[in-house]
Amino acid sequence: MKVIVMLLLLVGIGWAAVYYGGGYTSFDPNKQGEQARAAVSPGMPHTKAFDACGDPHRVQKIRREVKKIGGEEIEMFVPGPPADSSRERINERIANGDFPYGFVIPYRFSQSVAFAVHFDEAGIVTQIEDLATMANLLQYDKN
Repeated sequence: MKVIVMLLLLVGIGWAAVYYGGGYTSFDPNKQGEQARAAVSPGMPHTKAFDACGDPHRVQKIRREVKKIGGEEIEMFVPGPPADSSRERINERIANGDFPYGFVIPYRFSQSVAFAVHFDEAGIVTQIEDLATMANLLQYDKN
């Protein structure tokens, strides 16, 4: 019985050491996401936006679509499906002109903080858009 109590005590001490010593007590993805969103602004180059928000993992290429509505052709620019990417690959694609209408990088920090950063064809931020989260859907958000 003493062995089991000692093992449980050692496991508890080990867990506490990892939790407090490893920096998990200060980890707050909501705060990190809010700080990243506040650091990005229109007119900022993509490299600075990536530095503020973190390296992108997904990219959505903006596509031009023409739809006929009410007998009139309407031109729309819509994000395509998300594709895996990296900072280096996005830099290459900007240099090659692969984003003629721009691109969007979605960032999800937690179940309550998510946003998308829109860029033009040169990689300059044009707008920041909040994305739907579980907090919005369940009405747990602050708004």
